[in-house]
Amino acid sequence: DDRKIYVGHLPNNATADALADAFKSIGGVQDVACIPDAALGYSCKGFAFITFATVEQAKSAATSMNGALFGDRPMEVRLKTAPREEPRRDSGSFDPDANLYVGGMTESMTEESLREIFAPYGLVQKTKLIRDHATQVPKGYGFVQMMDVSHAHAAIAALDG
Repeated sequence: DDRKIYVGHLPNNATADALADAFKSIGGVQDVACIPDAALGYSCKGFAFITFATVEQAKSAATSMNGALFGDRPMEVRLKTAPREEPRRDSGSFDPDANLYVGGMTESMTEESLREIFAPYGLVQKTKLIRDHATQVPKGYGFVQMMDVSHAHAAIAALDG
């Protein structure tokens, strides 16, 4: 359906209502399907589909909202029928030097808490707590992917130790 867009790079707490609100300026939002992550109990698996009343509204959303922030993440927005764009290194895609190992965390640490700790030092692209496969209890370490190396260095300078 040419009236449907794909929205990616969403946080795991995204909701259909919040997405509808983010896209309301385009007009014509008919349906928002935020794909849940049932295995981990999150409201969003990181992507959604939004159906608009017209093809023109869908195209407008894909053009004007691609790269716009949803929370603290830039969204990937494209027509559902359009091919996926390959990430460009110069556009802030994954940089291994901005991926930080974080250890010494308590079992009560959440990915959202980890994001909040690192957010003052720059844009956090992704957080990942390593969990026990059987119990899903955090093992006390994980990773934080910052938007760029300067953000990672700022976080290291402030939080190391």
